[in-house]
Amino acid sequence: MNIKKQLLLLSLGLAIGAYAQDAAAPAPAVPAPAAPAADSATAVVNEQAAAVAEAPADSAKADAGTAQAVTDTTAANEAQPAADTTAAAEVPQAASDTTAAADTTAANDSTAQAAPEQEFDPNAKLPEAEEDVAAQEPAADSAAVAAPAASDSAATAEVAQIAAADSAAQAPATPAEPAPKHPMDILHGNAYNIVANEAAAATVNGNLAMPHKMLGSKFAYFEPIDGEGVVSFGETNSYFFAFDNSQNLGLLTAGMAFGRFGFSVETAVGKNWDNVEATGVEQTVNTTAGGTLYGGTFSAKLGNFDVGVHGRYVHPDDIAYISNNGNEVETTSWDAFGKLTVSKANNPKFAWTAAVTFLRHDGSTETIDRTTTFSEGKTYLVTHRVKSTDTTARIEAAPEFNFGSNVLQSERARIFIGLNTFVPVIFFDEIENIRDKDFTVAAYTSPNILGEVALGSHLIAFGSADYTWKLMSFRQFELNDIDIKSKAIQSGTTNVNLGARFQYEQAALEMVFTKQFLENPFGSFSDHNNIGVSIGAFIMF
Repeated sequence: MNIKKQLLLLSLGLAIGAYAQDAAAPAPAVPAPAAPAADSATAVVNEQAAAVAEAPADSAKADAGTAQAVTDTTAANEAQPAADTTAAAEVPQAASDTTAAADTTAANDSTAQAAPEQEFDPNAKLPEAEEDVAAQEPAADSAAVAAPAASDSAATAEVAQIAAADSAAQAPATPAEPAPKHPMDILHGNAYNIVANEAAAATVNGNLAMPHKMLGSKFAYFEPIDGEGVVSFGETNSYFFAFDNSQNLGLLTAGMAFGRFGFSVETAVGKNWDNVEATGVEQTVNTTAGGTLYGGTFSAKLGNFDVGVHGRYVHPDDIAYISNNGNEVETTSWDAFGKLTVSKANNPKFAWTAAVTFLRHDGSTETIDRTTTFSEGKTYLVTHRVKSTDTTARIEAAPEFNFGSNVLQSERARIFIGLNTFVPVIFFDEIENIRDKDFTVAAYTSPNILGEVALGSHLIAFGSADYTWKLMSFRQFELNDIDIKSKAIQSGTTNVNLGARFQYEQAALEMVFTKQFLENPFGSFSDHNNIGVSIGAFIMF
């Protein structure tokens, strides 16, 4: 092996000497410590590794250049006669130095080109052993560079997989699309669904009771017999007004629906103030008409549930305050009403509503008489105060649960069945010498059927039937030593309604007929308390 190295150095020295003789002005040789050929190869490898670390992006290109340089040098060396190796022994030191410089320059040029380019004689030939070393070095460099590249590629792929998994985990779940609406799920008037089936299509009054359901509604509705008019409009938000009656007073309802919320306020007012002053007479009369009302409703869509809260204060009867020369008479009558409702109506197979209603009814009459008396030369003012409580004064609580289901359905017809149940509990006020206790609890249920069918493209016929069944009723009355208990169960009579809706473009007309109308058509129109027919008209946008 040492002999081969010596031959390698001698051959390289001979080649460099020939190159120096051809130069026009050769430079004097600079002495340098001799280095074995193996050290030269090590220097090449180290410098190539440093260049790869400084410029990793060019590593592939540098490897290609190194391989090309080795190939060209090998081809050139094969053309040089082998006899030149004899003269190389005369300049071993210079050959070693030049070999190191040439190898270093070639390595730098083939990797990062950090040193100036040096020309080589194309006729120069390196020994076979040097060819092997030079050929192995680029292969080692390529392997060294390829190994980190493969590792980096694997690491990048793993990171990409982890990022994809994280994105999939963090991405919000796509909400399930709502079930498509049935072609007959349209807004109806109050003539439709008199039996209050929970699974049937929406009605005007049903949406007014949950103001957020008015969002997106654009229509006007008129009902002449019951005296009701409604208009709803708006783009992003919906605004609506409703005219109705509260006894003999007009009731105004105004509201707004936005996003998933809605609210409305309502009022009906009837008040009078009269004052009379004359010689010896001073009289004041203040009256409030029955039906005077103040109320409001708030509702929201919370998840899949509709939640509504309604409150109302109303005077069900006329009340008055009269003051005549110091004598006063005041009658009061009022109801405080509240209702909490939770419903889920977006599932036609089982739509339901749960609610609880509270009512406080109070009524009384208070009389104050003032008289003047004389006694022992002194004047005294005597006041007599008497207050009587209305026998209907009470507190009520009535939980209810209603559900309905679509049992038969096609594109042009549907049949619904339902059951509405409520359980009122009533506590009457204690009144001296009238009653010591009066308590009532009952349970009522109302099974119902509603059917509708499309007769062509402009006409829908519908009918409904129901009855109210008193499942149980219990009442206990006590006064002094009297104790009365009563129980009852009773199924009511069946009511049947038949109606139709005619719709053409933006107009629709709905009406329903009952037994009263069929028995006495003209009488049902004239008797407002026994409506036999209901008619409602729409203008829709």
